[in-house]
Amino acid sequence: MSTAGPSSTTNGSRNPSANLERLNAAVSAIEELQVQVQDIKEKADKKMAVLRTENEILKSNVEELSERVSFLATMLGVRNEEDELDGENGGSLSEIDPTLRGTSEPVSEASSSANKLSVMELSFAASKSKAIRDVIIDTLKIHLGTDSLAGASLPSFPFGIGEERWPKNPVDQKPYMRFNWDAAYNKSPNAEALEKIFDSLRATGAKRCPAADEDLENICDNDLKERIKDKFVSMAREFKSKRKEQANLQARIQELEDRRAAAEENLDEELADEPAIVITTASRDRASKNSRVSQHHQCSRTVGQIPQNRD
Repeated sequence: MSTAGPSSTTNGSRNPSANLERLNAAVSAIEELQVQVQDIKEKADKKMAVLRTENEILKSNVEELSERVSFLATMLGVRNEEDELDGENGGSLSEIDPTLRGTSEPVSEASSSANKLSVMELSFAASKSKAIRDVIIDTLKIHLGTDSLAGASLPSFPFGIGEERWPKNPVDQKPYMRFNWDAAYNKSPNAEALEKIFDSLRATGAKRCPAADEDLENICDNDLKERIKDKFVSMAREFKSKRKEQANLQARIQELEDRRAAAEENLDEELADEPAIVITTASRDRASKNSRVSQHHQCSRTVGQIPQNRD
C-alpha cells in the first residue's frame, strides 16, 4: 500500500506530454468559449440597440398622442387632474421642475439621438438589401414547397381539403404553408403564416443564408415584417394576374368551341333544307337516250360541214 502513492506520482511525472495535451485542450476550449461569448455579447448589444430604438419610437408616439389629447381637452374645455394640480401650486409643474412632466432628456441626449439615428439608418439600409430579399424568398420557397415564386408556380389555397389530404413535405411529412391569395395579409390564414415566416427568419435565416447574417442583425422587427408583407402582396398580385390570364384563355377556347359547334349545326340544317333529287330508272334511260341522240346530231352536223372534193 505504501508503494501506490509514489508509483502514481512517478507515472504522472513520466507522462508530461499527456498533461500538456490536456492543458492545451483546456486552453483551446476556453478560447473557443470566449469567442462564442463575445459573439453572443455583440449580437445581444445590437439587439438591445434595436429594442431601445423601438422603445424611443413608441415613447415618441405616446407623447404625440398625449399632446393631441391635451389639445382636444383644451378645445372642449375639459380640465384634467394635472391642470388642476398646476393651478393649486400656483404655476405649471413644468415651470417648477421640467422633469416632473417627463419632458427633460438625459444628459447624453445628443449621444442617444445619434445612436437612435444610426440604428434606424442601419435597419432601413438592411431592409432594402438584396440579402434580405433573398433570404425572404428562400424561406417562402421552403415553407411553400415550391422552386419558384412566379405566379404560375404559386400554389392555391386547398379549400375543402382535410388534414389527411393537405400537401405535406415528403421528407418530414410536415404540412406545407398555404396562403389565401384573395384575402388581405392581416387576415387569417395569411397573418399566422406570415408570422411563421418572420419567426423562421429570426431563428434560422442567417444559418441558411450566411450572406444575410449582418443585415438580419441590423434590421428592426417592424422593417423585417414590412418586407415580408410587401413580398406577400407582390405574390398575391402576380397569382391573381396569372389566374385571370388563364381564365381569359379558357373563355377564348370555349368561345371558339361554341362557334365551331354552331357552324356545324347550321351546315347540317342547310343540308337538311335542300330538295332531295330522286333519280328513277326511267329517268336514267331517257337521259342516256337523249345523250346518244345529241351525240348523233352532233356528228351529222360535223360531216355536213366537211367540204366535198369536186375532182
